[in-house]
Amino acid sequence: MIRIRRRLFAVLATIGLLVHVGLAGQPAAKKTAPSVTRIYIDQDTGDVHLAYSNGNDIPIKKWTENVSDPKVASDRVTAGWLLEDRAGTSYTVPQAVVVYRSGKVLRTLAPSDWPIIVEWRFFRGGTQVGFSSSALHGAEAERRSFELHDVQTGRILESWDDQQHGNPPSWVQELSELEQKSQH
Repeated sequence: MIRIRRRLFAVLATIGLLVHVGLAGQPAAKKTAPSVTRIYIDQDTGDVHLAYSNGNDIPIKKWTENVSDPKVASDRVTAGWLLEDRAGTSYTVPQAVVVYRSGKVLRTLAPSDWPIIVEWRFFRGGTQVGFSSSALHGAEAERRSFELHDVQTGRILESWDDQQHGNPPSWVQELSELEQKSQH
């Protein structure tokens, strides 16, 4: 009788161990953060709002500058918008891209060549931001300079000027196409 109990205990202990090891070997279910479903600017307050998949609508602090052209990256976590300022004129112009992720402003990116951002977008699932820029007035306003930035570091990964020879990179072509669409 004692022998049977010991064997039964050993079998049950082995089964318990196998179940425990089997479950422990499984990855824990990850809690995923809600994704950004929409970004918009409240016309009454000027606040940028992020609408999330869980139904939350979070206003981001009021900016002293005007904001425009809000976008959500394909990762549905990273969002951004343009900051506008007067730049010595009587009207505002877009001068920087704000990148927002995980409840905070991750980076503010401004062009290194020309002061005005003409078009912008996220690349590589929100890990990169590209934009075209130009001068405000005169013949130089027809020229374009393009920059591709790493969102995490802010570093310029690649740049292109429309005066360069050869074929532009694909990200430059995409920005040029976006600009052409927005002009029509």
